[in-house]
Order: sequence, then structure tokens, then C-alpha cells
Amino acid sequence: MGRVKHTSRSVDQRAPIGERVTDPKPSDILTDIMRREEERILASLPGERRWGLLELVRAIDHYFIYVLGLDERDREEEIQSERWDLFRYGQSKAISLFTDRSSIAPGPSLTRSTQAHQQWADSVIAGCGRLGMCHMLLNLHRYGLVELSMPSPRAIHATVSLGEVGVEAVEANEFRIVGDLTAEMDQQIREHSKVIAPTIKALMSPLVSPWHEHYIQYDTNPEIDHFFRGQGLLWARARYESGQDAFAPEATFGGLPFALYREAVVEAIAWVLKHLTYTNLLLLKHPHLDVRNTLTVTTGESKLLSYLSDALFITETEAQQVLNTLKSTPDSVHAQTSDPAVDIAPFLQINSSSVIFSIAGALSSPFDFMLAELYRRYRKDWDRAVDEREDSFRSELYDLFPTEKFAKIPKPLVLKRDGDIATDIDAAVFDRANGTLGLFQLKWQDTFGTSMRKRNSKMMNFLSETNRWISTVNTFLLEHPHALDHPLGQGTIPADDVKIIHLFVIGRHFSHFSGGASRDSRAAWGMWPQVLRLFKESAVGSDPITWLHKTLQEQSPTLKTPVTLEPYEMRIGEYRIRYHPVSAHEGSRQDGNHTSTC
Repeated sequence: MGRVKHTSRSVDQRAPIGERVTDPKPSDILTDIMRREEERILASLPGERRWGLLELVRAIDHYFIYVLGLDERDREEEIQSERWDLFRYGQSKAISLFTDRSSIAPGPSLTRSTQAHQQWADSVIAGCGRLGMCHMLLNLHRYGLVELSMPSPRAIHATVSLGEVGVEAVEANEFRIVGDLTAEMDQQIREHSKVIAPTIKALMSPLVSPWHEHYIQYDTNPEIDHFFRGQGLLWARARYESGQDAFAPEATFGGLPFALYREAVVEAIAWVLKHLTYTNLLLLKHPHLDVRNTLTVTTGESKLLSYLSDALFITETEAQQVLNTLKSTPDSVHAQTSDPAVDIAPFLQINSSSVIFSIAGALSSPFDFMLAELYRRYRKDWDRAVDEREDSFRSELYDLFPTEKFAKIPKPLVLKRDGDIATDIDAAVFDRANGTLGLFQLKWQDTFGTSMRKRNSKMMNFLSETNRWISTVNTFLLEHPHALDHPLGQGTIPADDVKIIHLFVIGRHFSHFSGGASRDSRAAWGMWPQVLRLFKESAVGSDPITWLHKTLQEQSPTLKTPVTLEPYEMRIGEYRIRYHPVSAHEGSRQDGNHTSTC
């Protein structure tokens, strides 16, 4: 297939004599397509954008609750659908486009959702979903993971150039598994909650009623609030997000402890679960009401601050600081949605005194949202707190080896060569009974989400540092066989007692990358949720260190069944964008693809 030439000039322009005209790159053309599509989407709503913002959050919440209500099999099927992809990639883009200065202007905060409004919102999210997918393709292309080509004047093909694919998804699934295991640990509490839930609902039912014909209003009491705070905590524990254990509870950000920010997230989850219950009770009594008008609500910020300060026993000034880490405003939204397919905020500014309370924002990944805002707002506090995390990680690792059979170093062991520091060992565990020594490199990295820029940076730093550590430790131990004659716990490790040494690289949030990234096979590579799962699920055996080393190598995500990438096609305007997970010369094949048209 020949490449069709385009110029970046309009048809009325001509290049000056002597100036060379070059073809625009496919990435430049795709960027221009996206810009024009954004303009078209924005033009679809006359007037203030905040009215569109409210309807978009309603649509996002409505779909989120729909998926949440499916049984496990149907939910898995839905997550594989085109609709899921469009909502996943479209929600943050749509919020970004329709958040502007009108969201902080005075005025009413609520309008009734109609069928026409709902159709508009669903269409905008689908269109923004295609924009979000294109954004991701551009990011993948920028970092060499996707090749872009133009086999015809109105077609752009994106061809995957990865080796191992889907490795990050396999590791991310470990968080879900650990969450499920935690939920099992809480089963007795959950069963008790089911027993008393009918009593709580009976208390709630008389307190809820329609408001202004189309909306919802309700009251509460301490017994109801206490019940749902417990439900919020159970919900959070069952979803093992990185933000929950990112820092020690006493680490401070803006003068407030991390534990307080974390409690605020749990409180937001509790509010949502309570609101959902009230909504269901109202619809049972008034089934003619449109669920979108009762599901997504707005609330005065002063009322919200008063509620938050009472719930957390803090001042309203402190409540404002905490709330700011869970809120999206015209000044923050673009930073919060700069990467594709991110979850939206729990609270979104809708006018000068009110916020939208998003169901999806509060229940999707609120801890990660809060964590990103702490990083953005309190960078100096963040850097200081990061320096304090290694001790916590080491302590948690040692909790997996609790008996006197194991000796451990209380702090990092520095290895010196001719007086100079060669490297250090973050953690060491010696099994006295078996003569097995585990040396650990602990890497508590920040997550990168869907950001290809962050992924590329963290991948390069992580692999270069850990591969260098493995090589240095191996060489050092060969040159200095008695280097580990060092106090460990209640005794020392004479070199003659060490029969075998195993090296480990344990990442807090990731340890492998798609694309066949090079890892030194002399160490076992794993991530913390995976380690927790293995100790919970498996028979450890009589030699736990050797078992962990072998099991991590055998269960590497790179050895899992590779992800099957199906061709996918979408149309934006007159252009056809095709994601093609095979070689570029096969790009004209049309079998097995999904096609969507905006």
C-alpha cells in the first residue's frame, strides 16, 4: 500500500519558492482530527458548559451503577464490550471539556434531566471515548509502543509494537485478588451487616421523599450514619487501592495527618452507599421518578463542610483542606484528567457555592484520586513522607517471617568496597534452620495509572536501579564471601552457615512491564500484593525463602497467558482510526473488528 501525501497547509496556501514542503506525520493528523472533534462536541451544547457537566456526571453515575448491579458473569462480559471502553475512556475527557469558569459562577445548581439531555450526554461520552482512545494511541506512539501509518488518505492505522502484552493488567489484578481476600476476612462482619440492614432500611424509609417533584430529599440519624460508616470501611477494605497504605497514618500533608485524608475518603464512600440506599427506597415508593434525577445530587459546599467537620471531629477550615483533595474545579480539572481513562472526582464544582456528588467518583478509585491531589498540592510534604516509607515496607515484609527461626536486619545493610559504598540491602531474612538467606531490594514506587510518560520514566528508573543492584550484590558476594557476617536480630550469620542466597526485587505497585523489558533472572521479581496473596493462598513449606523465590519466578506475569488483542476500528468525522495488534502489512484486513461511528 502506498502512502498518500498530505500537506499541513490549507488548499489556498502555496509554499514560497525554495521552501521545502514536508508531509505531516500521522500523529500530527490524528492530533488535528482530535482538535476538530473536540470543537464539534463542545458546539453540541449551547450556553453554559456547567449544565452539560451535570448531565454528564449523571450519565457516568447511571452507567456505573448499572455495571455494579450486574452479576459477576454479566459484569465480566460488559467490561469486554465496546460500551465499557467508550465510557472508560470518555468520562474524564468529557468532564475536562465541559468544566470551565461557569462552574464557579453564582446560579442554580440543579436542572431536571430529560430524555433529550440523556441522549446528548451518552453521545458526548461515546464521542469523548473515541478521543480518549486516540489520546492513548498518541501516548503509546510517543513512547515507541505503537506505530502509526496512513494506508489511505482518510485512514490511520495504529500497530502494536510490543513483545509481552498485558503484563501491567496481570499485576493490577493482584490488587483485586487481595481485596477479595480481605473481604473474606471481613465475612463475619458482613454477615452481621446483612442481618441488621433490614432494620436500618426500616428506619430510613420514612425519612426519604421526593423534592420538587423530580428529585430526592432525606434526613438521617446517628444510628443510620454509624451503620453506613461501617459499610464504607468494608467497601474500602474490599478494594485494595494503593492510596490506602501509601503513607504512615501520622505523615502530614499541609499540616494534617494522612490518616485524616484517608478517613475523609471512607466517609465519602459511606455517604454514597447511604444515598444509594435512600434512592432505592424512594424509587420503591415512587417508581415513576427518573433515576438520573435522584441518583446524582448536588449539595451546598458549606453544608458539606459542616457535615465533614462533624463526622471527622475537625474544624471547617480543616474540612475544606481535606475536601479540596477530593474535588474537581476549573483550576484543577485539566491536571486531574490529563491522562486518558482516569476516574473522575468524588466532588465536582458546579457553581460558586455547590458541588456535584458523583457516585462513580466516590466508589471507583477515590484513594488514588486523593493521593494524586496530595502529590500535586503538597510536593515538599510528599517528598519528605516518601523518605519515611522504607522502614514501613521492611516491617511489613518481616511480619511474614514472624518466628524466632528467622533473623532479620533492623535497618538497611550498606556494602562497602575499599571504603566506598557499593550498594545497600534494604531487607534481609535468614532462615537458621535451612541456612537460607533472602536479600531484598524493596521499591515503593508511586503508581503511574494510564500515563505513558510516567510509565516510561518509572520503568527506566526501576529496571536500571534493580538490575544494577542485582549485578552489584552478586559480584560483591563473590569478592567478599564474609560480607554478611552481620548482626541480624538476636544473632549473627556466620558465612559458613549460609547454604544458599536468594535475591528478591519486590515492588510495592509493580515489578514487570509489557514490551519484553529486560530483567536480571538471578533475582525473583514480584509485587507486594502478589507476595501477600501467595502467603495467604499457598502452602509455604519448610523453607519459606526458597519457596517464595521459586514461586515468584514460576508465577511471573510474563508467563501468564498473553492478552489477545482484537482489531478495533472507530470513525471520527471522515476518518477511520484502526487499532491493529498485528503486523502493519496486514492492516487492510477487516475481519474480527468492532466499528463505531461518531
